Amino acid sequence: MPSQYAEGYMRKTSEVPKDRWKKFKGMFNKERQAALHNCLIIGIDFGTTYSGVSWTTVAGFEEENINIITKWPGSDSDQAKVPTQLYYEYGDETPLWGFQIQNDLEALQWFKLLLLREDDMWTDLQESAQIGQARRLLRENGKTAQDCIADYLRAIWKHTQKIILKAHPNYLIEALQFHVVLTVPAIWKDYARKAMKQAAQKAGILDYRSAGETTLTFAPEPEAAGLAALIDRGTDAEPDDVFVICDAGGGTVDVITYKVGNNRPLQLHEAVEGDGSVCGGIFIDEDFIVQCRNRIGRKWSNFSPAHIKTILTEEWEYGIKPRYAQTNRRDNYPVSILHGPLSGSDLNDKSREPHIKSGYIHFSSSHIQKAFDDRAVPGLLKLVDSQLKKAYSKGLNVTGIVLLSKIRFQRRTAICRGAILKGLMDAPVTAFVPNAPSVLSTVSRTCLGVKMSQTFQQGVHRKKDRYFCEMEGRYRARNQMDWFIKKGDEVAKAGPIRNDYYRTYTNKEDFQTSSFNVTIYQNDSEHPPTRLTDSVTSYSTLEFNLEGFEYGSLEDHTGPDGRKCMEFNYTLEMVPSGASTELAIYVQGQKVGSELVSIKLN
Repeated sequence: MPSQYAEGYMRKTSEVPKDRWKKFKGMFNKERQAALHNCLIIGIDFGTTYSGVSWTTVAGFEEENINIITKWPGSDSDQAKVPTQLYYEYGDETPLWGFQIQNDLEALQWFKLLLLREDDMWTDLQESAQIGQARRLLRENGKTAQDCIADYLRAIWKHTQKIILKAHPNYLIEALQFHVVLTVPAIWKDYARKAMKQAAQKAGILDYRSAGETTLTFAPEPEAAGLAALIDRGTDAEPDDVFVICDAGGGTVDVITYKVGNNRPLQLHEAVEGDGSVCGGIFIDEDFIVQCRNRIGRKWSNFSPAHIKTILTEEWEYGIKPRYAQTNRRDNYPVSILHGPLSGSDLNDKSREPHIKSGYIHFSSSHIQKAFDDRAVPGLLKLVDSQLKKAYSKGLNVTGIVLLSKIRFQRRTAICRGAILKGLMDAPVTAFVPNAPSVLSTVSRTCLGVKMSQTFQQGVHRKKDRYFCEMEGRYRARNQMDWFIKKGDEVAKAGPIRNDYYRTYTNKEDFQTSSFNVTIYQNDSEHPPTRLTDSVTSYSTLEFNLEGFEYGSLEDHTGPDGRKCMEFNYTLEMVPSGASTELAIYVQGQKVGSELVSIKLN
């Protein structure tokens, strides 16, 4: 095939008409109901510091019954979440996980964040002591971040199946198809989501079941949080209300703004471009430990990881932090160091504040406030302030701000419940679930498009881009950008963005022995360039294998000079989801399977 045809030619833009989707939903409503009643939705909130699981069926959802796991190995009390941590014992391939890990063991934590490439990490995260510790433990155990995620998901998945089987007869569960929803930060890019999916496969989540294929989708954490938080408000959320949702997790903080379209059932539209940052609760924890270290001084080096972990969990995580965050503030917050390495006069030192008395460091309210104010809270407030400014600039009247924090029980269960709601929306069947909430549109966080050739127009295209196409008998302009999605565009989820393209072939041999690549480009400007420039970077590459397609099925094309060729027509689809984008190719109205299309993330 001549090199000048390496680029696709745009024919037209073809978004699916709304009336067709309405008709489509009506045609398949009954079938979807039957399919969903044979489906078990399982939501896994895989967090940086804590994780949780929930599940339901359509019948359960209609009875407002979403099950949340509260029993975990190693814990005698009910807990809505389990620590996201692992410990690899020498010679044992199955690691300890969650509550099984005692404080005297140095647990591997924060490994989820190591899926991010270093250049996608914020400076605070790169320099974090906890991230440094996680990297060291990965090296010592000969593991990658994906290995650890797979091991953790395998453990939580086995426990989930065990709990579900306790609640329902085995024959009933075996008859249900599983649809799993895994939460991810909205700032996670495609390469991180791909690594998460591979980890889920290694964990056995997608293993064969006689009831049918187990399907997996990702739910951006703020979307799950928004669905759960606003559905909890019930009729308090009125049409046209605008809510800013701030989801403050252990590692990441995401903000998103929704406008209510309807409240029976709840229907949401993302109103402005969401945002996120790595400024979660781990930085509050780090800054508290820094205060402990500064107060103890040089002898802090005698504290083992187990001593520090005891302070973090028993004194801070389950003691001071939740009480302080709920505004039940006091003048004095004692932190025990009795089980540490200090003794004698070191356990009573009033030479400087905070005082150490009888083996307790007596922090004041201002000391505790400093742990919140150093990094985490300013980062959160900056995100919320930016979101409010974006909303006001679009003329939106913000009804309220909903804060979901890992410190509070509300956030500990909201993401789990939101994952279930997302699962009911995205289950692998074809219409809607009665009364299920939905997010009808999102706002793109970047510009995405493809490079193409266009018919050359004097005064529009640059002369250096012009070339003569002998096959079509006219001048064309190469290196032109066709932007599917521009930053800030509202994208309706019911009608994915699709553009039609074609490629030309002159003989059967070239067609049946070839493949072609489609490179997706990105640009972060609200006004992207019309042609390929240095500011446009490669986002991903789709490789399309033409085996299995018949040359005779192509459309005939005759150029102005009588030269004949064949056209291969295809449709490229993009569906944004947070900082990620789902890509697909259609031929003759049918989606092409993964055996013919592979996606390489750049």
